[in-house]
Amino acid sequence: MLNRHLGEQLCQLQQQWIYLKNLYENDIKQLKHLINDVCYGRSDISIIDKTISLEKQNDFDDKFNKVTKNLNDLKEKGKLIMDLKEKKIQYFDVVEYGIDQTDNKMTIEQKLVFDNEENRILCSNDHLIKINTKQFQTLLDNLCEQRGKHPEICLIYADFSYSSFELKDMMILSSNRRSDENKKSKKEETLSSSSNIINILLLGETGVGKSTFINAFANYLTFNTLEKAQTSQPMVLMPVSFLTTVGDNFEEHTVKFGDVDSLNNEVFDRPGQSVTQRCKSYVFNLNDSDRKKLRIIDTPGFGDT
Repeated sequence: MLNRHLGEQLCQLQQQWIYLKNLYENDIKQLKHLINDVCYGRSDISIIDKTISLEKQNDFDDKFNKVTKNLNDLKEKGKLIMDLKEKKIQYFDVVEYGIDQTDNKMTIEQKLVFDNEENRILCSNDHLIKINTKQFQTLLDNLCEQRGKHPEICLIYADFSYSSFELKDMMILSSNRRSDENKKSKKEETLSSSSNIINILLLGETGVGKSTFINAFANYLTFNTLEKAQTSQPMVLMPVSFLTTVGDNFEEHTVKFGDVDSLNNEVFDRPGQSVTQRCKSYVFNLNDSDRKKLRIIDTPGFGDT
């Protein structure tokens, strides 16, 4: 199990143990030679005291204690991984995900959280667990309780013990929280976009020219000069139709501008009544520098006869 999850740490511990073992065996071998030399009068007994000095013994003891501590830590880590396995919680060594001192909370989340999975990731390390075991167990219990209510949730323990990133507090990452942040970002973007729109509501009696004004405004924005407008196809946002009389007999003729028959929001066959039947908005881009937009809302006329 340790080879699977902590192969590198176990390998380092084995190397430390081999180094310590060789150091001990070499010292014993050297001491045997010195004792033999003293016995045969080839060396003075004081040489033994220098060889096994207190400083050298303390240095060896420090190395031995360090290896022993690392071994005990790995044993405890093995127990932790077994406990997590029994609770069906996956174990991640964050070093395998490239997390180091150059990362921050955002980049850590990007490396550990997968959008297509319902993950809850508890981030901690050996030091934080040691100084606050109760908090760690409480967080684990809460996560297991959440999974009990939502079986699709995958629980993960992210171990920062061997990473150069300094984790100061335990924290929980989740794909849901990331999704919520994305939604929040989109909402803020929408609000920002809405704040760049100027709304104008056109109200007035029937026939005063509300719809005609919108057509004129569209052409004003489309053509830079009057000459350009006269020589180009006009912009028609909504068809225009009106009656005019011709000749001495005052014969009525209908003048149509645009495809009148294709638009069902304008009714032209009811004299004295509003042509526009429903409210409709038209959005215009004022300029590209600040992305300001103008929304004009056309409304049916009031005061029909």
